[in-house]
Amino acid sequence: MKQLQDELEKVKSEAEEIELIEEKKYQDELEKLKGELEKMQRKTAIM
Repeated sequence: MKQLQDELEKVKSEAEEIELIEEKKYQDELEKLKGELEKMQRKTAIM
């Protein structure tokens, strides 16, 4: 029983780690898109 609980905790921990990695990827992509949008807005403002 204890071994099963330990295994469950390990899996939960790994799942949380994966979630954080995925969240970071989306955050990075969002920042990149924001930067591109700001560049486009500056170009449009110059025109």
